[in-house]
Amino acid sequence: MLGVFALMFLAVLAKLGYMQIFRGQYYRTEAGKRLESFQFPQSQRGRILDRNDVILAEDEACRDLRMDYRFIVGDKKWARRQVRKIRKREGVSSDQAHEIYRQRAQNAWKLARLVAQASGVDLTSRLTRIKRNVERLYRVINRNKDVAQPIREQHMSHTVVAGLDDEMAQRLRATGQRGSWGELLENSVGLSVVASHRRVYPQGDIACHIIGSIGPVFREDALKHNLTPSQADWLKRRMTNYFAGDVIGKSGVEKMAEYKLRPRRGLRRFDSPGQPSQTVRARPGKDVRLTIDIDLQRELTALLKNSGHTGSIVVLDIQTGEILAMVSWPTYDLNTYRRDYTSLVRDRKNRIALPLMHRAVASMYPPGSTVKPITAIAAMSAGKIGPYSQLECTGKNPFARNGKPRCWIHQKKHNWGRHGMLTLRDALKKSCNIYFVRLGQMLGAEQMCRWLEQFGYGSKPGTGLGEERAGVVGTEKYLRRRFNRGYRPSDAWYYAIGQGVMAASPLQVAGATATIARGGVFLSPKICTNAGPRQIIRGQALPAAYTRAIRDGMEAVVHERGGTAYKYWNIVDAETHPPPSVRICGKTGTAQTAPMRIDSDGDGRITGRDEVVKTGDTGWFTGFWPARNPKYAFAVMVEYIHKGGGATAGPIAREVVRICQESGFRRQDSGVRIQE
Repeated sequence: MLGVFALMFLAVLAKLGYMQIFRGQYYRTEAGKRLESFQFPQSQRGRILDRNDVILAEDEACRDLRMDYRFIVGDKKWARRQVRKIRKREGVSSDQAHEIYRQRAQNAWKLARLVAQASGVDLTSRLTRIKRNVERLYRVINRNKDVAQPIREQHMSHTVVAGLDDEMAQRLRATGQRGSWGELLENSVGLSVVASHRRVYPQGDIACHIIGSIGPVFREDALKHNLTPSQADWLKRRMTNYFAGDVIGKSGVEKMAEYKLRPRRGLRRFDSPGQPSQTVRARPGKDVRLTIDIDLQRELTALLKNSGHTGSIVVLDIQTGEILAMVSWPTYDLNTYRRDYTSLVRDRKNRIALPLMHRAVASMYPPGSTVKPITAIAAMSAGKIGPYSQLECTGKNPFARNGKPRCWIHQKKHNWGRHGMLTLRDALKKSCNIYFVRLGQMLGAEQMCRWLEQFGYGSKPGTGLGEERAGVVGTEKYLRRRFNRGYRPSDAWYYAIGQGVMAASPLQVAGATATIARGGVFLSPKICTNAGPRQIIRGQALPAAYTRAIRDGMEAVVHERGGTAYKYWNIVDAETHPPPSVRICGKTGTAQTAPMRIDSDGDGRITGRDEVVKTGDTGWFTGFWPARNPKYAFAVMVEYIHKGGGATAGPIAREVVRICQESGFRRQDSGVRIQE
């Protein structure tokens, strides 16, 4: 027996010697790690500024309502600990302490629901997301460990309602009245109100679609942006990854410039005595400067609103491609967006007005006659016509049995008129469909598509905004994929007048007009001076004779009698609203548009059986000024009109030029400039 005990003692002694002598440093390190604690302070998100450094978005101090994770998941050990604290602090029996805890837990849930409802937050979804994120983090951190260890997120409070405004913060402080928020907070458990910061938008609804919004991080956001265990250790991931309670840009510049605007976490590491052993300061996000002039944006928004139309206005700097204003009407207030979201998407009025739609880049419309200058450039470049070539307008398409498409004056209300023999200049001035149908016949659909793409149609404009859409140019590849057919002769006719299988955004139309003003050189538009993709430059300057012919025709549209915009630019309200002193080159457009329907039967789809809520055409006016040394280009689009583009978009365009002249711009060069 003594021998057996001696052997056992020697084995234990040997093991202790091995652990202390050979593995001592390892176990000391591991013990130190278990005693370490970490804090990861967060800083503020970067600001968004306009071209003149006016603040469009910034973080400000606020309060967050937080809930302890152990209370969220119903941890019984934590609950028993709270009961013991109540019993000890208040000197009550065990049963009374349990009853007090139960009442305080009810108060906590009641208050959380009240605050969430007032803030427009879905509390159930928020709590589910918190639990899912913590559980996933727990699995990741303990993936390769023999013994699973609890993580910090399981013992901390998580934000359930962020960015409480001053009114809510005051209600949470108010006590003395039974059932008040302050009274509920004082008599609750697991809840806390902590200092934080929230995103505010001083301009309200102005430029809301450009600025965009932020929101909570979802699983798909984390999968897209977060580092994986194979890419970094847990500490680096904890400092750089998105976690529950974080926010991320969801739309507009907030999303496009997330990599600049996002703050970087700091680090405070504490050793066993509780003294900080390492400190890394949190870094605030960087500011992002936009190219827009917010005062101009505000005036143009008011102009479009007062016109009574829904639509868009875009103003570009021709030489730099900078977007000076990009209006989409109607708008919404970014400060109340989350609270108003349900009504913004569900109310019948908003389902028709679509205030969340960024019409300047995300809505697609047939561009109509605004593409006729491009058709003329294509025909001259292909040697089909010269700057002074004449073609005949007979009112009807001579290449089609049914005579369609017809000229816009070949209607009963115009006595079935026709333009007769026209030069290119007069064809642009009068916007003759048949002249350009003839050019389309000469060029063919394939060549028309190539030239439209050269001027920016059929591809995203290139600002970097996530809402951008490429639009449609009906190439053979697209036609086969979408309609299982190749080109038809009629495609070329309709492409030449901006109809058929093609669609574009107002920004694309403005960009194409700016390309015409540059003499054929395409420069992608720019919305940020220090963020976003690099600008694209392509194409070569056209012969001066070609650009002169196009400019002369577009100038005649506005400044000569018989031009499609002359009356609306020079005569209407000429005494009270005289035309701008500058001469411009312009082009009107009226494009047939499908009726607008809404989902009236609630099946989640919009079909031909659903209710028609709007009918009419799309009205355009696009141009650039000054006519001889162009600096600015613009496009005005109005939806569902019942008159021509000149009659509806023309007066708006006239005021756009006047407002721009009166405003003046403080130009901050982006570094990209086209040399004439």
